[in-house]
Amino acid sequence: MRRLILLFGALAWLGGAVHAQLVLSTSNTLGTYASFWQTSGGDWLPTETIDGDFANTNGWAISPQQATPQWMRWDVADGTAGVYTLTLSFNFGASHVLKSYSLSWSDDDASTWHTITDYTALQSVGGATLTVNESGLLSAGSLVTDQHVLTTSTLGAITNLRIDTPSLPGYSSSDNFVLTEFQASVSAVPEPANVALGAGALVMGWVLLRRRRRGRGRVSAAA
Repeated sequence: MRRLILLFGALAWLGGAVHAQLVLSTSNTLGTYASFWQTSGGDWLPTETIDGDFANTNGWAISPQQATPQWMRWDVADGTAGVYTLTLSFNFGASHVLKSYSLSWSDDDASTWHTITDYTALQSVGGATLTVNESGLLSAGSLVTDQHVLTTSTLGAITNLRIDTPSLPGYSSSDNFVLTEFQASVSAVPEPANVALGAGALVMGWVLLRRRRRGRGRVSAAA
């Protein structure tokens, strides 16, 4: 009986444990949309940001519309609440790294957007300085290539993710960017009921085990 209680508690605890899962991929993303995409030098399509191809000939770009604010959106199949890790890869080269942008999310099929302002970690793999202001605008230093890894605080059950780029200065090729890949993974928030149930079962099993050991000790002393 004690072993069963301990086993049940462990399973319930694991059921409520934090687990990471991939949010964006070609198989679980319902659609990708953008205000504009570049067609010169090939088609730099929104769909290429989730195809798993990290080559420098792949991704979303917006030339010659750098001076106009642009956006791109990913629709997620299964919304999950939790802490998100968002990774933006810029592999084209020639300093085609997005130097200023904001990210937002929706939990009602893009009817309402919430700009992400609370990040718990910002990392530029290339070593650039990456900052965010109070309105959620991220700024990064200029590198030939880079990868930004952003960790958010707990977000709601996301159904959509979006990136917005402000007006970029000038019209030279160096003002363009190529978002090669956009990856999102989530560490789901544990179900409180599962955690409480598992903890209670583990405590009960521990108490029963202690009582059994004490009982054995008394029998030995009496003998």
